[in-house]
Amino acid sequence: MSGLMSHDAKIAEALTAANQYLKQVNAKVALVRRGQVLYWQGTFPPKPGSKRDRPYQQKFSSGFPVTKTGINRAKRQAVIIGNALVEGSFDWSNYIEIPAQSDHAEALISKFEKHYRRAHSLQDSTWANDWLKWLKRLPLDKPLSAERLIDAALTTEENTAGRSRCCLRLQSLADFAGVEVDLLKYKGSYGRGKQKARELPSDSLIQEWCSTEFIPNPKWRNVLGLMAAYGLRPHEAFLGELRDDGQYFVREGKTGPRLVRPFYPEWPDMFKLWGGELPAIDVERARRIGNLGRKINTQFRKYRLPTQPYNLRHAYAVRMHVTFNLPESIGAKLMGHALDEHMRTYQKWLDEARMEAAIARILESEDRPRPPSF
Repeated sequence: MSGLMSHDAKIAEALTAANQYLKQVNAKVALVRRGQVLYWQGTFPPKPGSKRDRPYQQKFSSGFPVTKTGINRAKRQAVIIGNALVEGSFDWSNYIEIPAQSDHAEALISKFEKHYRRAHSLQDSTWANDWLKWLKRLPLDKPLSAERLIDAALTTEENTAGRSRCCLRLQSLADFAGVEVDLLKYKGSYGRGKQKARELPSDSLIQEWCSTEFIPNPKWRNVLGLMAAYGLRPHEAFLGELRDDGQYFVREGKTGPRLVRPFYPEWPDMFKLWGGELPAIDVERARRIGNLGRKINTQFRKYRLPTQPYNLRHAYAVRMHVTFNLPESIGAKLMGHALDEHMRTYQKWLDEARMEAAIARILESEDRPRPPSF
């Protein structure tokens, strides 16, 4: 069984056990999974400002992640919520932001940012480029409503990563503000599980691109070599340094500092990465306005690189786990991923690569079965 299957099975088992416990103690509240966040579900009083006048079935975010620890914490809180429902003391203000009549979307977004940052370590650039860019699709000078949230989500192109991301971010804001809306049904069909597997370049092809003058500019060839050898996100090639021991130190970026090793250790020498110069880019300005990755991708398109630059990172993951047989838990740390994110991203590719490798080993073996003789 693959790492992902094992992990998901354990999470599903923990969630089932938690809900069985809640049912046994008659807690009146169940746990449900929505993406990577746990929600409480039960029959709750109408939220402040709702047009309803009687309790009805609702769900709202617990803020806890879908992990064993998160499930246990959400379960304990569910018992407390259930007791409050029985006693008639349940108060929405303990769990959601109750907007003031004067609160426009801009004010709520500001409150939500403070709330979210208290629980999550977040770079300013990440907030700007992965949260605020979607939340600002709302009319900032008007109160938040289900209709305006839906309209904002629908401004994105359907069945795209942008639509999916926008719906998730707006849903988080809606949950925080206690606005009843289900934006996830507008996400469309985009998602890792429904994407076609990309055609990843082979290691021999990557080696050819990086060790020859396929990229004529040596500075951009260094960027390509760093990304290929160390599985870096494109912008990380500009935000770190190659150390004397052959490891690459990512100083900062999407997931903070980390050390990365090359799989193959010979590649830094073959690609002439030691002391190599990088293109002169105003990295801080590019990061501030959110176009560093786009600059890099545009440059490689000019050189007609026959693959998406990010595919070098995906090929690194497959190389680690299939060619070098490195455990997924270690690979996730090297790539700056949470383990569940890492396995969710690469599960399909790893399964396919391992299957192809196993078939190739058998068919290329000298003592493989031969066709029957007549």
